[in-house]
Amino acid sequence: MKHVFLLLICIIGATTISQAQKSSANRILFSISMGTGYSNLKSPHQSVSEFDLAYNWQLGYFLTQQSALVLNGSSSIYAYKGPDRNRKRGFEGLFASYQYWIKPALWISAGAGLNLDTPVFYDVKPSGTNESAYYPGFGSLFSAGYDFNQLDNFRFNIQLRAQNGFSNLPAGRLSGYSVSLLVGITILR
Repeated sequence: MKHVFLLLICIIGATTISQAQKSSANRILFSISMGTGYSNLKSPHQSVSEFDLAYNWQLGYFLTQQSALVLNGSSSIYAYKGPDRNRKRGFEGLFASYQYWIKPALWISAGAGLNLDTPVFYDVKPSGTNESAYYPGFGSLFSAGYDFNQLDNFRFNIQLRAQNGFSNLPAGRLSGYSVSLLVGITILR
C-alpha cells in the first residue's frame, strides 16, 4: 500500500510541475506494440519459465513536451497446465504510468496498477470450467523505449518492458515477473 501512496505522490508532483511549465505540447498519444516476452511465474500448482508472445498498448496525455500520463495495457502469454486441459493464459495488467522523454527519441516509463491473470481470446473453450475467469491482483511496470523513426504524427519504436505482480487465483496466489522486447508504433494527435 505504501508503494501505491508513493506512486500517487510522484504523479501529483509531476502534474504540479508540468502545470507550472505550461506548454503547447498538450497532445494525446496512442501506441501499440508486439514482440516476445519471458515469463517467470509461480503458483501453488506450477512454475512457469518460458518465452511466448507479448504485447502492449498505451493511451496517454502529454503534460509537457517531455512528459505524459499514460494508461498501459500489458500482456505476456504463458502456458497454463490446468486439471482439465493445458491452455494459454495472459499475465496482464492495466497500469497508470508516468512517461518521460530523456532525449527526443529516448523515454522511460514507470507505473503501478491492476495485475490480471486472464484467458487469451484465441484459446478459450468454456465448458463449465473456470477457463474464462479473470483473476485480479496488484502489479508494477517499468519500460524504456527508443523512437527509431519519427514522422510528423507517427513514431516507430523498440522498447524493453518489465512487469512484476501477483494475481489471486482460487487455488492460491500466482506471482512473478515478465520481461518483454517489443516493436511498436505510436500515433500522436
